[in-house]
Amino acid sequence: MRDDETPRRFALLVGVSGYRNGNARRLSDGSTLLISTLKGPVNDVEGLKEFLRVQFKSQFEVISLISPPTSADNHNTSQEDAELQPTFNNIKNKFEEIESKARAGDLFYFHFSGHGGRLQASALSPNFDEDPALLTVDFGCGGRAIRGWELNQWLKRLYKKKVQVVVLLDSCYSGGAWRSDKPFRTQDEWGIIPSIPADEVFEGPPPDLGDRNSELKPSWSINPKSFTLMAACAPNERAEEVVKNGKPTGAFTHAFLQYFKNNKVHEPLISYRHLRDKLAVRLIGQTPKVYGCDRLLLFGNKEPFLVTPIIADFQDDKIILPVGTLHGVEQGSEFTFPSIATTISVTSVTDSTCSTNPLPNVLRALEQIQHGATWDVIPSRWSFGSKPFEIAVDKELGLDFQQDLYHALKDRISSEVDVTEWGSDSIHGGMLQVKGPKECIKLYGPESVIGNENLVRGLDFQGDDPDLDRKVAIALAHLGRYWQILELRDRTRENAGVFEIEMTKQEKRVPHKEEFCLKFHNKRDQKLHVSILNLGPGFHIEQLYPKSDSPMDISAGRKDEFKFSITVPENLRAETTNPLRDILRVMVTRGKSFSWKTLELPSIWDAEQMELHQPISETRNIERSDAFEWWLQDIIINTDAVQVISSVIV
Repeated sequence: MRDDETPRRFALLVGVSGYRNGNARRLSDGSTLLISTLKGPVNDVEGLKEFLRVQFKSQFEVISLISPPTSADNHNTSQEDAELQPTFNNIKNKFEEIESKARAGDLFYFHFSGHGGRLQASALSPNFDEDPALLTVDFGCGGRAIRGWELNQWLKRLYKKKVQVVVLLDSCYSGGAWRSDKPFRTQDEWGIIPSIPADEVFEGPPPDLGDRNSELKPSWSINPKSFTLMAACAPNERAEEVVKNGKPTGAFTHAFLQYFKNNKVHEPLISYRHLRDKLAVRLIGQTPKVYGCDRLLLFGNKEPFLVTPIIADFQDDKIILPVGTLHGVEQGSEFTFPSIATTISVTSVTDSTCSTNPLPNVLRALEQIQHGATWDVIPSRWSFGSKPFEIAVDKELGLDFQQDLYHALKDRISSEVDVTEWGSDSIHGGMLQVKGPKECIKLYGPESVIGNENLVRGLDFQGDDPDLDRKVAIALAHLGRYWQILELRDRTRENAGVFEIEMTKQEKRVPHKEEFCLKFHNKRDQKLHVSILNLGPGFHIEQLYPKSDSPMDISAGRKDEFKFSITVPENLRAETTNPLRDILRVMVTRGKSFSWKTLELPSIWDAEQMELHQPISETRNIERSDAFEWWLQDIIINTDAVQVISSVIV
């Protein structure tokens, strides 16, 4: 695709309500397989077509293949209607049609609503016992189903063309023991459906050996590392049909559509992982799952670093947020309610909370939030306290650049900003520095913050970029926040024998990758809450353990261990031969449990993604208690691309 071409968006929506039955298939007990009619899939497709039309302003080229409930009784259709039926061949042909049109940078969205089943594994199956499959309209008459690994092959062909792929499945295949009178999109009593000769007729290459992975089964035998798959339920659950406002629909698809309808979002700016969390609280008895590229924006190609959800509370005429000094919050930090586009400034900060007395206009705006909804806020401008955020700028870059940089920094920092001009003979070792010429801007900083070279690597500023000042400001503000979080260790109390940490290096197996084992011993008679963060050489901060927002509880006297690996970032492998620094931060509290997700940052070369200020999840919560203690211990690991140079616990 040429740079001046707009990426195209394709959607293939399949809804199978009416299934044709015959005598072609038998179950393992010899009885005829009969597939029940579903009432919701066609409505799912119609709702999704309207969603794509309204929310994305008809940007999608939509193809739909549907079979209404009456299709089960009508086997005689015209040639034109027959081509729009959701048979195996028709679905495959539409995949190939879209594949022929799509170019690098385009997006393809495949949605299936209908029955799922478990088929006897075929000769080419990467599975040993069964194949999860999507049942087509004529499967009961001897037509072929779409096996998960086949769908994976079709999707991979698109991915190899650098087409972004998204799959949503409102179906299921797992057979649990749970029963209900409600209609579901699977029939447990079938068990594994035996194959017939038609099921062994395959076209195209066999599945890649790389697909023969036991982890594929929970995700429909699709290996979605390179694309995104959302499923209506977990492998041990069933996808339910519901009736809403007199219209049958899939519970998952209805929750999906209702979320955007209620939030009145014009261009959905929400990641798949956060959308999953939103839907999970709206669904009962089934847990939506997302596999693969779950951080991407819905139907977008960006992977913004979504700030953690913060749930505000209102007590004693104050808005209270469950984040404080421990989370790097200073007086004057600003937070935004994205649903009402209203910002508050923090006036009081404790170790674990911050608060403000809202102005009347803020209270009126908060009254607009739907009853029962949470007050979600996101950080909008950080404060660095009473000390100015000092930046030294090479005088070669000129006064206009300095002024533009100052204003761009103030858009991101609420506290005082001081941009100082400096010459080649000046020394500004205690602050961040911007060095010219304009065609090759470099950022420098104190070794304690930046690492061994003082040079911030991984950035590529273009001198002719009209947004140069903004992009430099984004990187500097990112470094400022990283610096602020790094210095939290200066505020912690002494360990004093509360816990013990031991770290060992494992045998090296993979280039650019080092493996470690960290052992944690709770030496006291009370439970400790433990999280492990990584402050990496790309100035990213990520919670490594546990992956959930809540910390791991380690009982009194108990020992636990955590295995992890450190990989040299792609952006840094070719840029330096000097050691790279990782800081493994062990966060420990007693008496109160915290989420540390507000400390997370992307790599500095991805910092611009935080500008999106995305909507956030409802599922996180902070438990409140009056008394607690906290400790922080850092392990500094210096590596190069080959081996560990040194490590020290501080």
